[in-house]
Amino acid sequence: MAERFYSPTIGSDDSVVLTGDEAQHLARVRRIHRGARVQVFDGSGIEFDAVVREIGRGEVVLNIEAKKFVNRELPFSLTLGCSPAKGDRLRWLIEKATELGVSRFVPILTERSSEQARGLRSERTRRWVIEACKQCGRNVLMEVTDAVAWLDFLASNTSQSIRLIAAPTGSLLHMLDETLVRGGIAIAVGPEGGFTCGEFDAALGKGWLPISLGPRTLRVETAALAMVAGVTAYVRPRVGAGGSKDNRLLGR
Repeated sequence: MAERFYSPTIGSDDSVVLTGDEAQHLARVRRIHRGARVQVFDGSGIEFDAVVREIGRGEVVLNIEAKKFVNRELPFSLTLGCSPAKGDRLRWLIEKATELGVSRFVPILTERSSEQARGLRSERTRRWVIEACKQCGRNVLMEVTDAVAWLDFLASNTSQSIRLIAAPTGSLLHMLDETLVRGGIAIAVGPEGGFTCGEFDAALGKGWLPISLGPRTLRVETAALAMVAGVTAYVRPRVGAGGSKDNRLLGR
């Protein structure tokens, strides 16, 4: 795969200008030279084959050669509500959730959540998502919302056909019918120490299904990614590694 870069504003002409972090990454970090071939994506599912035309002090100009819609998304929406892990573990979680195809990441505030959950900055989390998309080939940015209170999260996630909450006393995850998961899946993972009894009962009252991840105590980010990986692996028919074949060339 060619080196990939992100630009949210790709015009209708045959060129695109990279600025800021992306221009610096291309010119200073990757040390790519004029004439090199790269890929650019805009976060909507479209990617562009391009050639580096000019490298300036603060911007890079690319010539667009081809434009195509490449779908590498899951065949269902997947929301991950998680009490954020501490320190660099949060960045790792957001990066891996992006790679695994999560549609929306919601930091949830519970009684035992760390203070870090309240101070997340959207520009930081967005950058983490972009970097993960560049690495894994995903062309749609995972949405990272502002932190929400646990009860508000439950109230705003009632439309998904499957809602799963990580719980030591839950059932094991079984195969999920693809026709059912098309209505969307929501996953909830609590903080260190778990959900309180009241928070857990509130979820059960809203129809959430408790799922066990085994007899070992997992860290927040491990439990979250285990749930996501389990869901995507247990959809029948299984989700292929290459994603959808809906890779259409688009006219310029």
